[in-house]
Amino acid sequence: MTFAEKLDFLMNITKTSNSALAQQISVDASLISRFRRGERQPSRNANYLRTMSSYLAQRCTKAYQITAVFEQLNMLPTAESQIEQFKALIHQWLSGEIGDNTETVSEFLNELSNFKFKNLSLPESNEEPELAMELKMDGAVFFGEEGKREAVSTFLTMLLSGKISQTLLLYSDERIDWLTGDYSFAKKWAALLRKAIIAGNRIKIIHTVSRDLDEMLSAITQWMPIYMTGAVEPYYCPRKRDGIFGRTLFIAPLTAALTSTSVENKTANAANFLVTDKKTVSALTDEFDDYLSICRPLMNIYTPGSQQEYQKKYSLALAHFDSAEADTILKTESLSMVTMPSATFEHILTRIGSTEKRNILSYHKSRTRTFEKNLLQHQYYEIAALPDPVRMKKGELRIGFSSFIIHDQELYYTQEEYTAHLQHLIFLLENYENYHLRLVSEEEKKDYLIYAKDAVGVMIAKTSLPFVVFEVNESNMTSAFWDSLRSVAVKQKSKNDRQLTITKLKAFIYALQNVE
Repeated sequence: MTFAEKLDFLMNITKTSNSALAQQISVDASLISRFRRGERQPSRNANYLRTMSSYLAQRCTKAYQITAVFEQLNMLPTAESQIEQFKALIHQWLSGEIGDNTETVSEFLNELSNFKFKNLSLPESNEEPELAMELKMDGAVFFGEEGKREAVSTFLTMLLSGKISQTLLLYSDERIDWLTGDYSFAKKWAALLRKAIIAGNRIKIIHTVSRDLDEMLSAITQWMPIYMTGAVEPYYCPRKRDGIFGRTLFIAPLTAALTSTSVENKTANAANFLVTDKKTVSALTDEFDDYLSICRPLMNIYTPGSQQEYQKKYSLALAHFDSAEADTILKTESLSMVTMPSATFEHILTRIGSTEKRNILSYHKSRTRTFEKNLLQHQYYEIAALPDPVRMKKGELRIGFSSFIIHDQELYYTQEEYTAHLQHLIFLLENYENYHLRLVSEEEKKDYLIYAKDAVGVMIAKTSLPFVVFEVNESNMTSAFWDSLRSVAVKQKSKNDRQLTITKLKAFIYALQNVE
């Protein structure tokens, strides 16, 4: 059973309402509703899990309730069963399906932050082109994981040899050991795909989000070089599947299709069919399109290297994300753009060569107005690191992800601009109860930005070359990033934390003004 199913069972057997449980653990009733529907999942170390378990255990007062719970636990109740033991068992049961995603998310962000394009050259070989030529007339069958690697290589080689630009259609919910289990092949796969994209091909891929978060983020990391091209449209299916049958469809509609099926991830001897017959390829394309029609976008991907249309799309998406009314956590490499005072932003614009300064300034003012409006009703947590004052004075502190707003130009703070920004943060802390600033050590700073809204979505940006932004709305990934950020943002609980943060900011401003 999933966490959602377990919680729903316990609440039904104890006749507990969402509002009653929410009151016990000091959360909103809507969060309990999302837990029961499987739209959100608490992290394993969430401090309210034990309180939740204790409350539900205490409501099991009748014999039939206790018996039903022990049946779910696959245990027999004993005469010696005590309430504290019962609470512990329920807590252990509820926590059993919950993973601590913080480490997984951190590993992914480190990979993103350190990513650089590599020269992925293809090994010299004449075998695959010859095999590809033979397969233009006939299909072939390949067996097992090694066979799938051979089939995929041949499929992509056929695509490249055809020299016809098209949109590749990719989907697989089978085991991906054939890709992730062989590093040399993974490099070859990435090189072939990049070569296909350089040749003018695009990709639509349906990811499988029923995989655990480790596998999902690992797959996205594998796809990073391809995502960076801006030529990929990723989707996911929100509907549940039974998980018994697995299916793979790799289709180049004008060239060939690769398809396979397996049962319960048993792929050791699975047959992989590579077909070139036009009617068969067309039928498989229709199958993919039928599945795609019930899918949703997994991510929108924005890259500065794309056409200007993408820049406009990103700006619109960011404005739309800003306007979503929800609690917010933002982790930046320096300080956030929305907390920068307009006068400072306008001063920064004097250093750029853009002819659209007026539009850029108007866009920034619109974002800050939305930010201040949301502060009236929702919590806003900013996680940031203060730089080394000497480095700051040398002009080496980059302005947080200015490159996407100001057409791929990296901008750096002057001492006066950074001081003005810090003073505005002090103003926000003193005048907005819902604004929180969590200062972390500079060692924790990485070249990425995470902008998350509770139960809405998350924007993940790589802020150093090569730039990229992932806009994610899928609930499980959103929840994982939200929980990871929240574990940092809400560490401080003392009533004096706000004043302590203000004192640190003032001390830093003083140090900055007096550094040699």
